[in-house]
Amino acid sequence: MAEWVQIPDGVLAQVAQYSTQVVGQYKGNPLIEAQPSIMSKGEVVQALSSSYPHFDADERYADSHFRFHMIQQLLSYFQPMPLHIDLENRISRLIRQGYVNRNPMKQHYASQLVQGHADILRGQISQTVQAFSSGLTIVGISGIGKSTAINRILSLMPQVISHSEYNGIQISTYQALFLRLECPPDGSIRGLINNFFAEIDQLLGTNYMDRFGKNGKLSAASLMPIVAQIARSCNLGLLVVDEI
Repeated sequence: MAEWVQIPDGVLAQVAQYSTQVVGQYKGNPLIEAQPSIMSKGEVVQALSSSYPHFDADERYADSHFRFHMIQQLLSYFQPMPLHIDLENRISRLIRQGYVNRNPMKQHYASQLVQGHADILRGQISQTVQAFSSGLTIVGISGIGKSTAINRILSLMPQVISHSEYNGIQISTYQALFLRLECPPDGSIRGLINNFFAEIDQLLGTNYMDRFGKNGKLSAASLMPIVAQIARSCNLGLLVVDEI
């Protein structure tokens, strides 16, 4: 049974429970070991299709004006398809691979935070950080189910995990497995950055929007290293930008 802790002015975070990893490069990394187990195809199908519309055979004999309302229940139905299984697998690998080079038990983890501070002072993200990043793009017509599929898959994991101790070593930190942002209507980078600050504040009870988002003296370019450093400090696994 998972335990949860309330983040002050934030959300409920799942208390980290570490599990043994089969994949060699995932072993000894608390940011990976605290994640839900890697699922097989069958487990993904079962997890994604866990909710079905209410059904009562007697409703078939109701008057038509009632049945029109009952039909609306079908809007909550979700049928997992091969592309959803593939997408879940891609997201699972994407998040875990992103943590391989961000192990808080390794010396380079602290050096990355130091490098992030240097990037803020310089106003530019270093190329070594960008080399470890990866992503994917989902393209399709409006209403085809892109956002629904992503949200369903992300709902299978806790959004925030709280770490306190790993193998007798104190590592007090939060881990945001994913963060979902809406692309601003004007498509501006500054608007997207402000959305990032607002969502992180809501999750972790921070005040980045007041400190940076409302600071008119900071340009979008100068805010990018700050965003990267915040992502490092909260161990962000996946950034989803919808309607880009």
